[in-house]
Amino acid sequence: MIDKFNENNIKILKVYHCPHSPDENCDCRKPLPGMINQAINDFDIDLNKSWLIGDKISDIQTALNAKIKNNILINSSYVKNDSSNIISITANSLFDTINIIKE
Repeated sequence: MIDKFNENNIKILKVYHCPHSPDENCDCRKPLPGMINQAINDFDIDLNKSWLIGDKISDIQTALNAKIKNNILINSSYVKNDSSNIISITANSLFDTINIIKE
């Protein structure tokens, strides 16, 4: 995936992942915001100018837990079954998110 981004002159500065199992109750496992908080500290990220793009409800919940108000759910069956009403913007593909964010 990183190679594909590099081919399009998109630089990935760091990759974060949670190595823990769900029963370990760590703060980096979605929907807790531990990895986002680490990225904020590593790169001095302004959450008011940030977007979280995900393909699962847990991604959107993570954005909300991290106080990221701008979020997009991509091409997901979760949209049809969203009883939580946390999904505000949807897109058919990652490519489609470009125009949404530009607006």
